[in-house]
Amino acid sequence: LARQQRVYQRVNLDFDWPFARGDVEFQVATDGRRLHFFDTTPTFPYDNQANGDARTASLRTTYALGSSNVVTAGYDTSGAEVTFDQTLVPPNAPLPKPCQGAGSFDSCAAEDASTAWYLQDEVRAPGSPLTLDFGVRNQRSQGTSPVTVPSVGTVVRISNSLDVRANYARAFRTPNLDERYFPGYGSPALKPEYGATFDIGLRGHPGRSEYSVAYFGQDTSNLIINVPIDTFGNVAPFNVSRARVRGIETRLETHLNNFAHTYITYTDFLRAADLTPGNVTPIRLLYRPTSTGAFSAWIDRGTWSYGVDSTYVGRRYANETNTRVLTPYLVTGVHVKKILNRRLALTMRVDNIANNHNAEDILGYPIVGSAFSVRLSTR
Repeated sequence: LARQQRVYQRVNLDFDWPFARGDVEFQVATDGRRLHFFDTTPTFPYDNQANGDARTASLRTTYALGSSNVVTAGYDTSGAEVTFDQTLVPPNAPLPKPCQGAGSFDSCAAEDASTAWYLQDEVRAPGSPLTLDFGVRNQRSQGTSPVTVPSVGTVVRISNSLDVRANYARAFRTPNLDERYFPGYGSPALKPEYGATFDIGLRGHPGRSEYSVAYFGQDTSNLIINVPIDTFGNVAPFNVSRARVRGIETRLETHLNNFAHTYITYTDFLRAADLTPGNVTPIRLLYRPTSTGAFSAWIDRGTWSYGVDSTYVGRRYANETNTRVLTPYLVTGVHVKKILNRRLALTMRVDNIANNHNAEDILGYPIVGSAFSVRLSTR
């Protein structure tokens, strides 16, 4: 008997000032969210409405110091607040008290803010097959210690149609307001994620095709995941003290002629391990699939376009003991697009055309069945 209603709004303004050797970009945006979830099941009725607003602003400049050196620098700032109402309240009601997180189902309000600066330098001498990237980012988020993370990358051109690339970076993520304060399920004591990521691989572009293959990894401390907390399918965020992910990613894009195109990706997650001290046997991270894939093919004929696309998700585990398995699934959609004139296009889609109701991304929550949509776009 559960129902969920969602309303999202976004307003975004971009201002760009180009000049001889670079440009300056200024962006401001505001996001609004209204999420109403209610369940009238007599044994456990539940009614929650979350109203949130976020504002962001960023200033970035890119400047060519010379023919071999391009520098990018920027500053970001953001602020957000959310109100969780356990019953629908009048618009002029006073703000609820600050959120307490887990164990409390009272109406409450929470807010956070962050600022950050970053600097990146791309170096490539004229005619050289070697490109180097260096970067650093410093972020200060409300309630957590300031953090500075570096990154470095390189691309080596082997031939006119083949490159070798490698990247390494430190990474972090702070928990959002829902993860910390959602009534009854939030965890105010959540710690930020910290990690190291890398990838190394090949990128080729012979003729009318382009392909890439890469080996990647991520080592994380305090990884934030959602774990089951009861038999009803409810979950709550939790920190995994140590996690390790390794995998291989491949991609192929081809243009068979002027009107036929295909796109294929496949990722094999060789390892996605929960390395929490005390685990007697290796445990796979919750809901991390063994592999994923996607396929798209489309034909352009004059003002018409026809296409088909499929998504594959491999086996996942839905509990920490790895005893509950979610089976792999494949969903397919089709679309038809008609360009009405220079400024107007109409697209019709059918997703999950086989109406697969058995596939689940989260235990107890099947994916959406067949869905039909019509989109009118302008430019």
